[in-house]
This record gives sequence, C-alpha cells and structure tokens, in this order.
Amino acid sequence: MKAIGVFFNIVLAVTSASGLAMSPDERHAPRGKRKAAPPLEACQSLLRGVDDAQTPLLPLQLRLYQEYFVGPPRRQTPPVDDLSPPPRQQGLDPAIDLSITRHQLRNFRLNGNHAFVKETVFVIPKNDGEAMRAIEILKAIKAPKLAGMYIEWGGKLDAFYHHTEYFLDTLRTKYGIPLREIKRIVLFELPAPKLEEGLRRAGYEVVIIDHHNYAELEDKRYRAESSLEQLMSLIGWEPSRADMAIAINDRGYIPELREFGLNDDEIREVRLNDHLGQGKTISQVLGDRQRAEEILSFLPRVNGFYVLESLNREVDSALVKEELNIREHGVVNIFEFSGKRIGFSGSPTVIKALEAIDYKALGYRKEDVVVYGGGSQAASMFFGFKPKNPPRGSGDLFPFYVKAHFLEVAKRALVDPTNDWGF
Repeated sequence: MKAIGVFFNIVLAVTSASGLAMSPDERHAPRGKRKAAPPLEACQSLLRGVDDAQTPLLPLQLRLYQEYFVGPPRRQTPPVDDLSPPPRQQGLDPAIDLSITRHQLRNFRLNGNHAFVKETVFVIPKNDGEAMRAIEILKAIKAPKLAGMYIEWGGKLDAFYHHTEYFLDTLRTKYGIPLREIKRIVLFELPAPKLEEGLRRAGYEVVIIDHHNYAELEDKRYRAESSLEQLMSLIGWEPSRADMAIAINDRGYIPELREFGLNDDEIREVRLNDHLGQGKTISQVLGDRQRAEEILSFLPRVNGFYVLESLNREVDSALVKEELNIREHGVVNIFEFSGKRIGFSGSPTVIKALEAIDYKALGYRKEDVVVYGGGSQAASMFFGFKPKNPPRGSGDLFPFYVKAHFLEVAKRALVDPTNDWGF
C-alpha cells in the first residue's frame, strides 16, 4: 500500500508540474497567484499530435497554449506618458501584431481631437472585433465618457431604451457620465431613429457611425468607410496596419484583406480577433475551424453558388464561409439557408438584386420583413433576410419556392448585371 501511495504521489507531482492537473480556477487566477506554466516544448506533442513532432507550431496553436496554461491574452496598452513597448509573452508571436503602438499614442497626444473626445459620449456595442477595437482605442486615449453595451449585432438601441430620459439616466447612473459636460452622443452601429430624435430634442448633437444597410430605415446608413475608420477620423487617431486590417475585415471581409496584402495566417489572425470580440474563446474558434474544414469538400453547389443548409449544430457556418474564402481566392458566393434567415455573402451585384426582390409578391407582409446588409461594394458584401412570420398560405418560414426564387435571382444577376432581376 505504501508503494502505491508513493506511485500516486509521483503521478500527481508530474501532472502538477506539466499544468495538466491545473483546475479552471487556477488557470484563470490572477497571474501572481497562478501556478507556473509548463515549458512550451512539454506541450507541443499535445497541441499538434505525437506523429507530427517536427512540424513548427502555428501562431494560433501557440495562442491556444497561452489561453489554456497561461490564461486569456490581455492586450497591454502603455499609458500615454510611458512610450516603452508593451511586454509580450515570450514565444507567443501572433501572425500579425494587433497591439496599439506607442507611436500612435504619442501622435494622438500631439495631434488628436481632444476637445471632441472630452465633450462626447461614445456608445458602442461589445459584439465584434471592430467594436472592441474602437473601445480599445478610446480606453487607450483615456476618453472620459465611454459606454460599452452588451447588445448583439444588428440590435436596435431603442429596443432597449424606449424613452430618451431612461437612456440618459442610464448613462448617468450606470456609466457615471456627467450629462452637463457633454455636447454630443456618438452611436456606433446602434440604429435607433426614435431615440436619436429624442436626444436631438433634448439638445444633444447625435453623430451616427455606421456602414450597414437597414431596409426598415428611411435614411440609408451605408458608407464606404467602416465604422472604425469613421471613428478614427473623428477623434484624430492615426490608424496603424493593425487598425486598418480590423477595419477592412469588417467592411470588405477576406477578399479585401487579401488585397490589403495579408497572407492566410494573418487573415486567420484578424478573423480570430473578430471571433474573440463576439465572445468566443480561442479554443472554441480552433475547434469550429477544424470541424468546418472537415465538411468543405462535401458542400453542394447550385447555379454556381455554395449552399449551406441544415448544417450540424456543431458546425459554425461563419467558420465554413471563412475557410471557403481563404481557400478560394477572389469573391466566393455563398448562400446560407437556416431556420431563421436567408443569408448571402459574395458578389455586390447579387446583393443588389436580392435587395430588390418584391417580398410582398412572395407572400410576406411588409411589416414582417427585416432586410439588412453591408460590406464593400468594390469587393465582397453580405445580405440577410429575416421574416418574422411565414408567407401567406404556408406553415414554413422559407418554403421551397422562396429558396428557389432567391437562387434564380442570384443566378440571373451574375448572367446579366445590367438587368433588374429582383422580380
């Protein structure tokens, strides 16, 4: 029995030293209290497989090691007066450095629009990489009035704040913003026509930052510049290569990232940053990416379009579209038929035709239809159709004839872009 006890003590010591016995609480404990991470070399066989011991680790695998054993990566932005480079984790170099640079901070200190920043409340949703970068920049320059809200992509601000007074009171009580000191409110991709009008009546200037199409809004908010580019211009922030990569990803997706000069590893790094901004973890993204790669060769094509329909719930369609665009250079046309929406990403010509479809003729009521989209008219765009109720005479939200109509309209748009096929 004594020999058995000694054996288990040895096993416990080994697993503890390697980090394999580390509990979740220990892994995510403050850095000063966390157990020391095992040497990177000790984990390489776990990350890439025993049979592939000579293959160098990819940047994402290195970051998986960091997340599991060291904790989630934290961008460390130096104070304005501290121009030393931010510390980096040894051996964990990403494919593209997305850090804010000391040069940018110094440039803003000398040339930034400080008066605008001081007098403005920035209301930004925490829902993707572009929005999180905007928040990161505003925190780096110590913007005193910032409200980062957890609102999902496409969410309407006035769906949460029906009354202007309630919204202003929330800024004051929850976010500690002194209303007497502000002249304007910047709404970052948060359409809210009624609330916007109420704020103007209350005496505030309302600045809309957006670049998407919302069919239900009378004022079209599409712009060629991404929302991040608009924000950087307003505050006088000099964009870095990393800032532009994040902005281009949001407005032009992978085709424009490639035109920008990024290689496949760098594109995946920028896309990973976007997924992290949506609330995923690195390990989740890597798992989703692996499952997506496994089904790429089985995807059907109809009329020259990839069709994603009834995917296994364990397969993230966003990662499927991502890998398709990385593997096939140029604009990739992809339809997605899910239980709640019809989506398309790819040719701007097809997007224009889909936006012109007469949904009433298909049996949908106008008040039930939600159509949205965005992207770059010079590269790749996206489109979404989300009806609230099925068309007349059908119990299915998307009957077969509706899907067939979308595919036919898209096909004809590519055949003759000069014709209006959105019948």
